[in-house]
Amino acid sequence: KLNRGKDLIKFGGGFYCGKVDGIYVMNGFYMQMRAAYTNPGEKIQYYSVSWPADSLSWEDFRGEVLGATDPSAAPNNRSAVKFLTTTRTLV
Repeated sequence: KLNRGKDLIKFGGGFYCGKVDGIYVMNGFYMQMRAAYTNPGEKIQYYSVSWPADSLSWEDFRGEVLGATDPSAAPNNRSAVKFLTTTRTLV
């Protein structure tokens, strides 16, 4: 059995990577998810963030600061909702 934080990491909804006998293994959903970003014309957009990890865990940063993966399901004071609202006004 793999353990989060030791030999298992969750990147996002349904996307995991585990270390088994020295080999990194992606879960079965990976290829389907990968296809959404490798088709011609598709792209990945990313942002680099930092936070005071000594006083705010990743779990709290992810859940309390960023909010739900789906911004429409997050409370209005979460960064994801603010970002969604701001980017919609820029388009």
